[in-house]
Amino acid sequence: MSLHLNAGRGRAGKLLGIVLLAGLGLLGIANRCPTQSDGVTPFPPAYYVIPNGNNVLMFVNPTDSNVLVRLRSFPWGRNILVPAHGWWAISAPNANYEVFFRFGNDPANVYQGDSITLWNTRARITLSQSPNGNYGLRPLR
Repeated sequence: MSLHLNAGRGRAGKLLGIVLLAGLGLLGIANRCPTQSDGVTPFPPAYYVIPNGNNVLMFVNPTDSNVLVRLRSFPWGRNILVPAHGWWAISAPNANYEVFFRFGNDPANVYQGDSITLWNTRARITLSQSPNGNYGLRPLR
C-alpha cells in the first residue's frame, strides 16, 4: 500500500503541512492496544505517555470511518483515535516520531508510515483515499 505525502517546511511558528492519504473503512476496535492473543497485530510498545511540548501535530480525518493512530518516540507513545469527519491534535516535544495506523478496512493489522520529525513547528496529517501515493506505508508483522 502506498500513500501520498505533501510536505513543506517553515520557520518556527509556521504551519508545516503534511497531507497523508490512505484508504480507510470502518474501525471496529476501541482506543486500546490489542495483544497478540486478541488475534490482531499489536502496536509497538511505548512505556510513557508523550509529554506536552512546543509542537502541535493535528490529524484530520475527512472519511466516513475512524482511524486509530499511535505516535511513538520510544519510550514515549500516544494512541490517538481520529473520529470520522473529525480531527484530533496533540502537543509534543521536539523529536523524531514513528507513526503507526490501524485502518477500519483492516482492523486486525497495523501499518507503519515513514517517520516524521517535529522541531518547533506545527504539522497536519490528513487521511483520505489515494491509490498511487508517494508516502511509504508497510504492514507491521
